[in-house]
Amino acid sequence: NYKAVKLMCDGKNYESAFDHLSYGIAAMELRFDQIRSQPARVTHDPSSRIVGALAPIRCPDTVDKSGCFSVYPNAMTLLQDQLAPTEEACSLVYAIMLYNSALCLHLEGLRTGRDSTLRRSLDTYELALGL
Repeated sequence: NYKAVKLMCDGKNYESAFDHLSYGIAAMELRFDQIRSQPARVTHDPSSRIVGALAPIRCPDTVDKSGCFSVYPNAMTLLQDQLAPTEEACSLVYAIMLYNSALCLHLEGLRTGRDSTLRRSLDTYELALGL
């Protein structure tokens, strides 16, 4: 997530940021499988924070001027590199990575003007919202 957010903040390569997030999402899916296959041993500590500050992202100059599909130009960051092995913590990180992936696709779609990328971003935003 950190590398992807940095790439998005630099405004240089949204596709590469998306690739980093895709790798992280795949790793989280494996982590889910591991957690579900083990007996519950660790409980969530409500005092532990996972979500960090929002990272402002520069939008491409071609931002949708019609206002039909506006950008919330902030990526979500994480405070911890190591997570408690709980399903709740993994779900939160998974949702953050999905949201950041959607933001990458959204910005790339605006930059390139590809409708298919914008539609994919909308689907990914909805998937993250559903978690």
